[in-house]
Amino acid sequence: MIRLPMSALIVPLVLLAACDSKDDGKPGTDISIRDDEGNVVAAANGKDGKMSIQIPGLDAKIALPKIRLDSDNFDIDGVKLYPGSSIRSINVNAGKTEDTGRVSLAFTAPASPDSVREYFVNALKEEGLSVAADGNLLTGKQKDGDPFRIDLKPAAANTTQGAITLSAK
Repeated sequence: MIRLPMSALIVPLVLLAACDSKDDGKPGTDISIRDDEGNVVAAANGKDGKMSIQIPGLDAKIALPKIRLDSDNFDIDGVKLYPGSSIRSINVNAGKTEDTGRVSLAFTAPASPDSVREYFVNALKEEGLSVAADGNLLTGKQKDGDPFRIDLKPAAANTTQGAITLSAK
């Protein structure tokens, strides 16, 4: 596993923020990045686009357009989110050791949990990944052997609230 300094993660976050400059009133994506001691070093607010960065040598608060990520902006070894999904939040925890690194992502999919589960099971298997389903919980291993977990819950108006957790060994 490649470990990058926390400051290397900040640059892509700022670039992502600049991608979506229109505000149509829809919420954006909340993003937080924590260092290996659990301190938030960068955060973007999905409601107003405000970003804060606190790393050695830089303590900044920046007003940028909202970051809005969707199904095209995330994948697990080539498997995108269910088509039309929107990402509500992403949390990156660096962790002090290799077994505590974690990325958590919350999303909303425009379909029932059954449809979303079927989509993920089929797509993950097509990519050659192992996946096990236990109701609306999917677990498996990425191509590098790191585990993933996908939790699906029914939400209003035939939508699904999903949570994906990617852990590093």
